[in-house]
Amino acid sequence: MKFRVGRLLAGMLTAAALSGCVASTNPIGPPDAAVEEPRLFGVWTADGGGEGNRAWEYLHILPKDDDRKHLDIVVANHEEKIWVVFDGYVTAVGGRQFIDLRVIAADAATMAQIAKYEKRDIYPYSFAAIAFESDGRLKAAYAGEVLAKAVHDGKLAGETQGDWDVFVSSPSEAIAEVLAGADEAVLFAKAVYYKRLGP
Repeated sequence: MKFRVGRLLAGMLTAAALSGCVASTNPIGPPDAAVEEPRLFGVWTADGGGEGNRAWEYLHILPKDDDRKHLDIVVANHEEKIWVVFDGYVTAVGGRQFIDLRVIAADAATMAQIAKYEKRDIYPYSFAAIAFESDGRLKAAYAGEVLAKAVHDGKLAGETQGDWDVFVSSPSEAIAEVLAGADEAVLFAKAVYYKRLGP
């Protein structure tokens, strides 16, 4: 498999599309503080960004039954014949939005790779910063550079590997504080873009 398991688990929406990964012991915010974001619902296709490496060609985002604050997110790459289903919800932090994510299902080969991932139980969560462009496109980015610097500077507990792979063990409140104060240009420096295909 071409994609690193760490990126598969921790980059989530932006997974292998970005250089680096983020995984966390805790989400940015608790599930009961999730906010509704109906603009996410529907089918999306990759439309640029991610340094030219678009791992997930398609996103299908839908609400869980009648609960529009909690999401089932299916990501797929037809060429690689891989897919993953995430449980997710949107957390609002300082005027920004992030999706908290956990893997709940995947194709057999991907699940076998996940089973080999030693940190999967310690760091079950990941997240992506999201925003909507004026043309309606969805912009998503992992917060690796921001969080790696926070761990390096002692603002967050955790560990880093390589340049931007980061594993955070701080409580949710500390993660949210760092992300709320992050520079917008740094946060979305390696964004991936998706355009809507349909509802």
